[in-house]
Amino acid sequence: MKRKTTAPASGASTDIKAERKRETEKLSDKAVLVSALAILYAILLLFLQSMGKSSLTASGAVTFMKILFWGSIAGAIAFAVWAAYKERRGMLLYSGIFLFVLWASAVILYCGYWDRGFAIVYAGLFIAFVLVHVYVRLRVMGKLSSGGAMTAFVIVAAALFALLTLCAVGIRLGWLNGLLGMISI
Repeated sequence: MKRKTTAPASGASTDIKAERKRETEKLSDKAVLVSALAILYAILLLFLQSMGKSSLTASGAVTFMKILFWGSIAGAIAFAVWAAYKERRGMLLYSGIFLFVLWASAVILYCGYWDRGFAIVYAGLFIAFVLVHVYVRLRVMGKLSSGGAMTAFVIVAAALFALLTLCAVGIRLGWLNGLLGMISI
């Protein structure tokens, strides 16, 4: 009679727990990084918004926003190329951060109304902040392990930013001016 050999369960269990802990710490570190960058970017935007209200510093604020616009294009491309070259998907996070800065700069510069553009970007920052923490929480709980759940999460996030972009286009084209005039943003 042949004897069956089995691997010790305690060693495999310890490895799985250690791997989960490393993944949780990695996700937590990324959430802290994105949260800190969102807060710092919001402070920079508050500074630029106040600069734009003064006739002496408005041109400097617009110039800085244009530098952010073109710099974010270069940064997004550079990190995407670097991630592809090194074959590290984790580097795409930085490309995504630059894409958010590009989106925010475009909304502020081309919305047509300085304060309303900033209001849309602040809403986008808040949504991004919340989505990052929801994503990390769902990943830690194991809810995003299936492809369908991840696809649904990405669709919801894209829909929220598409809605904000449509609001910016609506303000630029004057579709929302009557509504916003009553609210007085």
